[in-house]
Amino acid sequence: MVELAGQRVALASLRRVPERFSRLFAAAKANAGYGLCLCIDPPLRLVIRARKGRYHLAGWPGEGDKHAAGCDFHKIMQLSGRSSYTAGAIEETEQGTRVRLAIPLHLGPGRMAVARTPPPTSEGVPSATRRSVGLLGMLHLVWQEAGLSEWREPGRRRTWSDCHQALHREVVTCAVNDLPLSAVLYLVPPYRPENASATMQAFDRFCGELGTRGRTTRRGMILGEIKLIEPTTYGHRIALRHQRTALFTDAQLLGRVRQSYRAAFSAAIPEQSRRIVLAVVERTDRGYLRAVDMAVMLTNAQYLPAESSHEVRMADHLVAAGRAFIKPLRYEAGTAVFPDFVLIDVEPRLCVEVYGVRGMQAYEERKRDKRAYYAAAGMPVLEWEVGEPLPDLPG
Repeated sequence: MVELAGQRVALASLRRVPERFSRLFAAAKANAGYGLCLCIDPPLRLVIRARKGRYHLAGWPGEGDKHAAGCDFHKIMQLSGRSSYTAGAIEETEQGTRVRLAIPLHLGPGRMAVARTPPPTSEGVPSATRRSVGLLGMLHLVWQEAGLSEWREPGRRRTWSDCHQALHREVVTCAVNDLPLSAVLYLVPPYRPENASATMQAFDRFCGELGTRGRTTRRGMILGEIKLIEPTTYGHRIALRHQRTALFTDAQLLGRVRQSYRAAFSAAIPEQSRRIVLAVVERTDRGYLRAVDMAVMLTNAQYLPAESSHEVRMADHLVAAGRAFIKPLRYEAGTAVFPDFVLIDVEPRLCVEVYGVRGMQAYEERKRDKRAYYAAAGMPVLEWEVGEPLPDLPG
């Protein structure tokens, strides 16, 4: 429950039909200037954002960890790679989130060769504080802010429709490189026959904004789920679920993407796993969409992110057990220690570590470092060595 202008309302209703509560939103914004989350007593402030006449609620900056563990606005901010950026890379404002994206979306003369962000820093490799956000960081940011790196829904199945709805709430209040994210990102909607015509028109409008105008080349981004990648005469075709029009890319980029995001392309991932792609695209002279850069994220069947096939199994295990948990997202951080998962339905919270490599010296050293870190911080840990049975989960 939340409170607007002295009236209690179910958050689910606000999100489902926000236009029905426009007067309440407007009154709360004009008077108090904020809403209230009633997950604890005293209540916590919520930011009221308005864009194109539609209102949205967001957690107050820096207070995510103060909300109750089961609250939609609860966030464990220190358990993500977001802190690896300087203040200007990601900014929270009253209007929404502003992101400085590393890859340019509008290219002027002489910048055509600037095409790709660097690959994500692998665990164990030092990384300097970043002044801009790469594609993986952007994907992790919107996924986390949409609440999709959390699971609080025992007995429920999360669909792409659920993901689209949650992501859309974040997209409309976010800007990248001083451009509204909604203007440069096409978020693939769930396919429904009755909406097919309107969906195609929206996609055509998106594509129509791409290309060269005068001395500027405009790019866009597409976020969706990979269905199939197959070779073509000149490169590769990437088919997306729910989307009729495919993306195309060259073998060089696809090879780099496979190398940077090995887990998502591993033959060991379970059959029901999913691969989410955030691609920067250009429109060719013949009207095709060419991907010039990509970030790919592995998830389980419930769209919960994972960094390996073993983490997919653990995520499935936690879901099947009806547990509430968070998957910390690395963004592009390197050496920072993040648990693989965190159970949030027990006190104290329980870190879950999945150890999937044996006999590799660097990995064993990293494991020792993690154990020492958890011991020094007084954080309880549940460990699973792959090859052993999945562990029993404490109540």
